[in-house]
Amino acid sequence: MANPLLKAAQQHHLQRLSIKQGLSNRVQIKIIRLARTIADLRGEDAISDEALGEALLLRKMNHITFTTMYTDILTGEFTYEYDNEKINT
Repeated sequence: MANPLLKAAQQHHLQRLSIKQGLSNRVQIKIIRLARTIADLRGEDAISDEALGEALLLRKMNHITFTTMYTDILTGEFTYEYDNEKINT
């Protein structure tokens, strides 16, 4: 999947990460769109490594939060984990 928005090294990094984490093409496109938005907000002409890294981090944070909420809804438990520390509410 060649993408003119990313430099070759950025594309290679995203592909390696996608294979390792099992990310679909759809998720990769969302990450690229988010990185482009971050770069736009910073006034950058192209997606920087920092913008791509931030997009990947935000995706990971969102995924962890959603997984935690989804698990709590299914089990009915109101216990959350933050940095391997259980918090009961």
